[in-house]
Amino acid sequence: PIPMPQPDISFLTLGDLVEVSGHVKRDPVSGNWVIAATLVELKSGQPDYEVKGFVEDHIPANDTFKIGQLTVNYLNAIIDNDLPDLTVPGTDWNGLFVEVKAANQPAAGVLTAEKVDLQELGVVNVNNLEVEGFVTSVVPGVLGDFTLGALRVQTTMSTVFKGGTIDEIVEGVKLEVEGVLLNGVLMASKVSFRESVRLESDVATVTPQGATAVDLTLTGLPGIVVRVNSQTELDGIANPGAIIAGDHLRIRGRPTGGNNVTATEVKSDSGNDVILQGAVDSIPIPNTTVEILGVTVDTTNFGFSDFQGVDDNPAGIGRTAFFNAVTTGTLVKAQGELVGGNVIWDEIELED
Repeated sequence: PIPMPQPDISFLTLGDLVEVSGHVKRDPVSGNWVIAATLVELKSGQPDYEVKGFVEDHIPANDTFKIGQLTVNYLNAIIDNDLPDLTVPGTDWNGLFVEVKAANQPAAGVLTAEKVDLQELGVVNVNNLEVEGFVTSVVPGVLGDFTLGALRVQTTMSTVFKGGTIDEIVEGVKLEVEGVLLNGVLMASKVSFRESVRLESDVATVTPQGATAVDLTLTGLPGIVVRVNSQTELDGIANPGAIIAGDHLRIRGRPTGGNNVTATEVKSDSGNDVILQGAVDSIPIPNTTVEILGVTVDTTNFGFSDFQGVDDNPAGIGRTAFFNAVTTGTLVKAQGELVGGNVIWDEIELED
């Protein structure tokens, strides 16, 4: 594959006018809505201040709501007629996806809106649609009825699930959905769960979970619990119940809350290698440690080339560049070796 260039926003300076596009998701640490950026574009000219996102903390009596950490005051704004009528008792806009336009930039964290519009997909019927994004909400008590970004998705009895099951569709999970768009709702023919976690180590414990599933813990990766079930693709393993303590496994999967991982693929292997790939939970010691799925990776003894960018250049990018690029939610992979039941970490890299 062609190496992807390392993300670089060094061209930006404080006060620059930019347009940012991306997938809306909830930050796992702060709980705030954030944008996983796919495009950052430098703009020029007279700025238009616009923000799109999900309404939270709506207080109709104060004419305010929040999008992420930004407070919007709409007292004198033009309101889209498609938004719910706030004169009806008990009505609010919480959970709706809106676009806010303003003449001036936010002041003290408050954006004074000129216009608030309800956002819907520009088309309502498409014969074959494929979308990818994060689950932003689910209909309580209704399996398979959820919102992907700003798009309503519904599953049917014939929907095919890959890498997961219908009851594992929860807020924050990244999915790829294929189907037919009818009246603005995507009727899913296929739902694929996207992987972001890679693990490799010896199995420490195996706990049966019914007839077709087991929970694993891994040596040197304390706190992580891996669920292997009937949906997991197995390589060199007859069934989940055949896994025993001491087996050396390579695992691909996705986070399912806390430090839990659902495995989409498990391969039997050998050796002392350890891999821990996932989103950064925190950086306990600046420029020194990162925490991934609750496991702290100490880079104190790493050399310049032990810090890798997404292009896998053997020369590396060094400590400063690596930690400048890493924040909560950044996908990274740490590698090491098992020695006496402990992990000696020796390399860490940015993942695209």
